[in-house]
Amino acid sequence: MAQPNFNNLSQALQTASQETALIPNMPNLNVAQQLVRIQATLVNIQNSLQTVDTRNLARIFNSRLTDPNSNIEIVPDINGNNPENYPQTIVALRAMNGQQINKLLRFYGLPINGSVKQRRNRLARNLGIQLL
Repeated sequence: MAQPNFNNLSQALQTASQETALIPNMPNLNVAQQLVRIQATLVNIQNSLQTVDTRNLARIFNSRLTDPNSNIEIVPDINGNNPENYPQTIVALRAMNGQQINKLLRFYGLPINGSVKQRRNRLARNLGIQLL
């Protein structure tokens, strides 16, 4: 019957002990990569929050307009982009035709169904405008 070789076992345990002691010397590449990904995610979150703040501040400003000739604050889309052909005033918003309204509704990702009046109201709500 085969017997254990205690010398081999002792050497193996010594080698394992020596190698185990070296584990703290291993580079933490995986941890570093995870930290880089976490940092990038935090930057994205910060940018998203900044865009949300900008959008909300513009809507608050627009909600307080009392003069139809006052300038409307531009509300960016969820990516922070400003639309083209944005109405400068409530008077200009009231004068927009269906195609112009649809273009802005699409820009904001809003539905384009309904009458021109319904679509104009939808756009105004999205911009924070109450005085229509």
